[in-house]
Amino acid sequence: MPNLVSDTARAQNKLMQGTHSASGEVMDYSYYDSQSLLSTALERRFFTQGVGKPFTVAAVGNKSLADSNVKSDGIPNGQRFTVKAIKLFYWCHALAANAIIQNIIDLYYRTVIQFKIDGKDDVLTLTLQELAGLNFSVINVPTVAGDQIGTHQTNIIRSAYPLNVPIVLASLTRYEIVMTHTAAPAAGLDTDRIKISLQGLLERLS
Repeated sequence: MPNLVSDTARAQNKLMQGTHSASGEVMDYSYYDSQSLLSTALERRFFTQGVGKPFTVAAVGNKSLADSNVKSDGIPNGQRFTVKAIKLFYWCHALAANAIIQNIIDLYYRTVIQFKIDGKDDVLTLTLQELAGLNFSVINVPTVAGDQIGTHQTNIIRSAYPLNVPIVLASLTRYEIVMTHTAAPAAGLDTDRIKISLQGLLERLS
């Protein structure tokens, strides 16, 4: 004969476990961080200098919440973050002419990111071109004034790079993304900003 009291208690306990409950929280979340470009710097590191900290190169002042939401060096105690996708964002500091657009295309082709975890081999290596899904990129300038041809034609097809195998960052894990330019960025891109967003599942104690 079923024990109605224990069944009710189990059901009630299950109902108490949600996104926010006494035992913890589970939610969709993104950690993001930004860095500025500088033609004389071939490397920049993400997720090591978070909100309120200075940019490592080419920017005056500290990062605002629009630049980064990282508040600790690594995953905080009592949390676990599962990275399921990576997003890339590019911000131009000024109006971009044809030459600047070509410089950005070159940057995407010649730049590599490496996802690093302390004490481990790199867990991911990608070019910016692959990360963004920029599989075809060209500057197309009309030969005659008035031609109905777009000045810039690029094909960016991916809003997020999904991971076939999620990257699980356990509590107190230190990690970073290192961006390396195999050729110096054009000087015209100085102070432009690149933002990387790690999207996934955050689990934390209440």
